[in-house]
Amino acid sequence: MSDRAFKLVLSWGSGIVLVALVGAFVIAAPTTFATPDNARNILSQAAPGALVAFGETIALIVGEFDISVGYVASLCGVLFTGFMVNQHFGFTEAVLLTLAVAGSLGLISGLVVTRLGVNALVGTLGVGIMALGLNYLYGGGATIAGPTPNIVSQIGYGRSFGIPNVVLIWLALAVVLWLFSEGTVTGIHSRAVGGNQQSARLASIKVRQLKTLAFVMSALLAACGGMLISAQLGSGEPTAGDGYLLDAFAAGFLGSGFYRAGEFSIPGTVVGVLILQVGYTGLAVLGQPTALRYLFEGLILIFALALSSVVRRMRASR
Repeated sequence: MSDRAFKLVLSWGSGIVLVALVGAFVIAAPTTFATPDNARNILSQAAPGALVAFGETIALIVGEFDISVGYVASLCGVLFTGFMVNQHFGFTEAVLLTLAVAGSLGLISGLVVTRLGVNALVGTLGVGIMALGLNYLYGGGATIAGPTPNIVSQIGYGRSFGIPNVVLIWLALAVVLWLFSEGTVTGIHSRAVGGNQQSARLASIKVRQLKTLAFVMSALLAACGGMLISAQLGSGEPTAGDGYLLDAFAAGFLGSGFYRAGEFSIPGTVVGVLILQVGYTGLAVLGQPTALRYLFEGLILIFALALSSVVRRMRASR
């Protein structure tokens, strides 16, 4: 492979996949897929998964995995709605209490992994099951619905300047997290930890503290995703966030083939999220059965892992 082609694949591989996927659906369904309304729909439907994927990406950046994000998102969606419907808390109180629960679960994950030395896959799976237990302990496995403050519906399906509020929220958060990752000492040190943990320790970087922070941030972002799901649904569904775990992994690994090639990054995850949502929406527009969505999800996850592996090997060989 020529140097020019190598650099193209290394830096823009996932972006090329996104453009090709959009192009394929535009050709297949030009009157239904290639419309402003459908573009807004894609971005709106991507919002909760994007927030969960951002949390997973923060964990991936420091070289860890967080298996609990889907369960945490489901729990927090139920708590967020339940606090307002059952306990009659205001919107702000419900948000803060929900984030406090999520942050506590993230802290437990961080301490289990960094202080007890438990493998992250096992440790965060345990925390995820704890979140599942809390979910059913609080809500009994039932959907929680009822009147909530107007701001919830405004967040869920309101618009500002003609753009859905959920789109503005997840894109703004993407920018904030990108600036945090690229422009702060904590963000730069976190990337150093993920790149080479031993070298980071030799450079006096506080590895355990940064990993613990990453797990807390992962849980908080999963909570935000869960609350956004509830705002869009208008209710707290006990399993609404469970399925976002695999999407979060796929988006994160797809993102390692874009922007900062071979590394996990927020801009890369944005592209990964869009690849997934474009695929899901395109299949729906074409009237394909739900089974194909799952096939697409499985294939894209395998492709994402393979792409990440290939990009890393290509980068190492050069």
